Amino acid sequence: MFEIEMKAHIYDRAKTEHNLFTYGSFLRKLTKSDTYYSKPLENPKHGEKDHISIRIRKEYLENGDKKSTTIILTYKQKEKIDKSDRKSSEINDEKECTLSDDQAIKSFLEDAGFIVSLKKTKIVSCFKKEFFIGNEKMEATMELCTLEELGDFLEIEVLSDTNETQKVNCIKDKILEIFKDLDIDEKDFETRYYSEMLEEVRKTTIKNR
Repeated sequence: MFEIEMKAHIYDRAKTEHNLFTYGSFLRKLTKSDTYYSKPLENPKHGEKDHISIRIRKEYLENGDKKSTTIILTYKQKEKIDKSDRKSSEINDEKECTLSDDQAIKSFLEDAGFIVSLKKTKIVSCFKKEFFIGNEKMEATMELCTLEELGDFLEIEVLSDTNETQKVNCIKDKILEIFKDLDIDEKDFETRYYSEMLEEVRKTTIKNR
């Protein structure tokens, strides 16, 4: 599946959360704890990443007395940030599966030369909104996220079975429409990966010590 996603900074969380409850359907609250493993490529192609990476995500769900943990292994085979305009979007070709335990894959990655390159935790409130592109029923996932070092964000993601340009553009237009419906200003859109922002924050912290 191909993931088309945009995100924006949120400076009034209470207002945005209220708008989301009014606009979409609430799904759940959970904590996403991500560990990224990376390995340098010996002969990277020009203009492409110089490493490969894989993510192990633990999702902690609490619903009253019910608690559960889901472990998800994700490999983004192709990652692309489209910065053709100021409203940047991510288009990722994702392969993922659910694990019953992560110890075996951790040991394999370490033995294969991967190192832990990033850890991050997001506290997330998840909502959904259904829509149509032509006769095809689709679903937008809207996640109101808090990252301790970066603040609050709204991520809007749609999964597509193709990365064909016309369909991707239609999905991007719909995502922009949802942001507008939720009263999110385009000037608050974020064009960087979280990893880039976290690296900048940590470099600044070290520099100021």
